[in-house]
Amino acid sequence: PDGGGLPSADIISIETLPKPADLPAFGNADFGHRFRRLRYLDKVVAALEEIWLDGSVVPRIDPASVSQSLYKFYREQLGLWIVRAEDWVSLAVVPDWRDARFPIAAGEQAGFIERFGFSQEGIKAEYSRNWFDPQTVRYVARLK
Repeated sequence: PDGGGLPSADIISIETLPKPADLPAFGNADFGHRFRRLRYLDKVVAALEEIWLDGSVVPRIDPASVSQSLYKFYREQLGLWIVRAEDWVSLAVVPDWRDARFPIAAGEQAGFIERFGFSQEGIKAEYSRNWFDPQTVRYVARLK
């Protein structure tokens, strides 16, 4: 809550799947690569994260090549730069796939952020949803 914090992540799963009907429109493919992660700030559990990368970026993801920094992985391994993002902050119910280390139970309300990541070509290449514990962290946006 005081700002800062060294980010890190544990990968829960990486799967290539058809895009579910509850996702907003993004990218050109009818499938995507879903990354589920548990995020930390200074080794404190901060958020559950579900990130969808459009399948048109790459047909297959090698989980062994994915680093903790997805944007670095995108740039270095896939040639994709996320150059702009659009966020919406609200509340949402924690999903059933919740990792037991996340302090808010499935079905309970948590802070919630939805994001579109735009590629260097201006395409919505990524959509993510993040559930966070407002007792532990706060969302901060900085314009530079």
